Amino acid sequence: MDTKSTNVETSIEFAIYNALDRISLLQEADIRALTNEYGEWLSASEKEIEILVIEYLNDLK
Repeated sequence: MDTKSTNVETSIEFAIYNALDRISLLQEADIRALTNEYGEWLSASEKEIEILVIEYLNDLK
């Protein structure tokens, strides 16, 4: 893995942790609204997310 892909993965990981921290601050009704709107993304399996990251990294080349 080259430095560019490592930096991208680190940035994605950081963004995900920030998003999870922000979600934890939401009130119950807001969490439900977020889940209704983005449920398909929130319930994606780890394998599906890895595929998205790999495809993104391949597009950068």
